Amino acid sequence: MAFRPLQIGPLTIPFPVMLAPMAGYTDTAFRSLCMQYGAGMTYTEVATSEGIVRGAKRTLHIFEVQPVERPIAAHIYGSDPERMGAAARIIADMNRFDLIDINAGCPVRKIVHKGAGAALMRDPQLIADIVRAVRAAVSLPVTVKTRIGLAPDRMNISEVAQAVEEAGAAALTIHARFASRQHGGPADWEAL
Repeated sequence: MAFRPLQIGPLTIPFPVMLAPMAGYTDTAFRSLCMQYGAGMTYTEVATSEGIVRGAKRTLHIFEVQPVERPIAAHIYGSDPERMGAAARIIADMNRFDLIDINAGCPVRKIVHKGAGAALMRDPQLIADIVRAVRAAVSLPVTVKTRIGLAPDRMNISEVAQAVEEAGAAALTIHARFASRQHGGPADWEAL
């Protein structure tokens, strides 16, 4: 089966199979191996906008990359549009990344309790505000990663997708599980 390249803004991804961002796994060594074996693009682990803006060494370590890893997306989370924009600007100034990806789908408690990750799905307008702030801060394409919904009775991906599109994101990636299911169980392909 032949694949066509994927276009995200001005970025062309030659093979449309990408390494998803995974905390604790998608470090520079793993990303390099995935690119060596044919991944079209990789993502960093998720990093907090607050850690980026404050210059926290532990957070900034996530953004150490090798040229072989490109194209690569910097994957960030937060709930404050201004701080997300500032973090994106810092990342863009590193000149190491091809796009900025906003996490609006992580179900991990420490992220959700900060009003970020999957918690953003409760407020599609806030996601749109974050996308606009990040877009205003950088010239890189801005994308969003989210879920099909918070739970089966709160599936609002249509509203989230519309907000993301209207805010001008270059692409939307959807994890085919509800946030309530965390990272387990089968993907819900029918809902997707």
